[in-house]
Amino acid sequence: MIKITKKATVDDALLKTVLAKEALPDDPLYMQFISRIAQLYQIEPFFFIKRLQTFLHDKEEGNHIDIKRTEKLVQLPLLTTEQLAAATFVQTHIKNSTHAVTLLHGITGSGKTEVYKKCIVEALSCNKSVLFLLPEVTLAAEFEERLKIELACVEKIFGFHSGKTKMQKKLLWQKLLNNESVLIVGVHLPVFLPVSNLGLIIIDEEHDLGFQEKNHPRINTKQVALTKAHMYQIPILLGSATPSLRSLHEVKQGRWKFFQLRQRFGANLAKIDIALLKNKEEKRINFWITKKLQDALLECLQKKEQAILF
Repeated sequence: MIKITKKATVDDALLKTVLAKEALPDDPLYMQFISRIAQLYQIEPFFFIKRLQTFLHDKEEGNHIDIKRTEKLVQLPLLTTEQLAAATFVQTHIKNSTHAVTLLHGITGSGKTEVYKKCIVEALSCNKSVLFLLPEVTLAAEFEERLKIELACVEKIFGFHSGKTKMQKKLLWQKLLNNESVLIVGVHLPVFLPVSNLGLIIIDEEHDLGFQEKNHPRINTKQVALTKAHMYQIPILLGSATPSLRSLHEVKQGRWKFFQLRQRFGANLAKIDIALLKNKEEKRINFWITKKLQDALLECLQKKEQAILF
């Protein structure tokens, strides 16, 4: 068991000199949170503190991740009615510091990231920090660079994953010690950071199995984030083009708020034709290749274009 005390309760003769000490960001709910997670996974709470400490003091440099950089200033688009509805709902809970779980279902290219950015800006403007979790380190690094370009708050955006150096991780730790509002992008570890002014958690690709750790104690970061949001009484936003069945069930039960983005930016949705294979009168070169599909493939090849068959 871990607890903080102001006065020693043991004989001075039993005390040993502390070799080093490290300040912990002033998060009043932190010990309660890690104790709860430790209980769920049947491990000691100190496991999480030790894990953070090891990561912060890792002498190895972060794994280099090659990200294409651009200095081009991105013009942020106006939000659609659907995007604005989702963003407004989450923003209200950010301002009021109230808990709500929101599932954002949007087809690829529908602009889920624009909703994320609107909510991030709202949280930072209220001097609240944000955790942005993605299922892979490469995705986390890409989003970090993208957000630094598209949001006018570069000094507040930090990655916290294996792609960062020791100095970069230490800089974030100092920001947390100073109770500054920051955006932290990563995969697993950010959810275990003590953050005194946490105001929002975002999980992109919430359906992805990458949030399930493979090594003991096989912690599910998405579930831990949901627990943290509930304990800290803050909103959490989960986004996906293909939401998990568990998430859809929570929506159906009325426990989670649900928003959909049905429009795609910059392109129309692909036209879908359904071919019935039971038409025995149609003569086909192959059972799976209908006459209509055959003609479409030939037309595609004549135009020097490519086709993909699944």
